[in-house]
Amino acid sequence: MKNQEFSVISEYPPIKDKKGIPIENLNLEDDYVYLQSSKIKDLKEIIRLRKCYKIHNRQNNKYILRKIKAKSLNGLDSGKILINYPDTKELKIEGNSKLTIEKAGLIQKHITYYTKHPKQEIRLGYIFFSITLIISIVSLIVSIIK
Repeated sequence: MKNQEFSVISEYPPIKDKKGIPIENLNLEDDYVYLQSSKIKDLKEIIRLRKCYKIHNRQNNKYILRKIKAKSLNGLDSGKILINYPDTKELKIEGNSKLTIEKAGLIQKHITYYTKHPKQEIRLGYIFFSITLIISIVSLIVSIIK
C-alpha cells in the first residue's frame, strides 16, 4: 500500500451539508476512521481484510491504530480522511496537518491495538485475558513439574 497523504476532517467543528447546515449525529465509531467510499475501492487490501492500520501524523510523529470504513458525506472527497474529535487531540493535529495510512506491524495489530483501544471495556478485556492466559500457563507448568 502506498503512503498517501490525506487532509483531515473532524466532527468538530461540525461538518456542514450543501445548504451550510451543520450535520448532527454523524455516528462515528471510536475504533474507525472514514474515507470516501470511492477512495476505498482504490485500496483493495482495505476492502478484503478489515484489519487495523496506522494513521500517522508525520509532522509530530504521533500515530493511532484504527480500522477503516467508508462514509459518504458532502465535503469528504478522495484526498480527505474523517476522524473523530478525540483522535484529532491524540494525533495533535494543527492547521493543515497531513495524515498517512500505513499497514500496522504484527505487534501493533495484535497487542498495541487492544492495549490502546479507544473503548475501555475492550482494553480491560484484553488485560484480563492476558492475565488469565499467564496464570493458566504457569499452572500448567507447575502441574507438569509435580
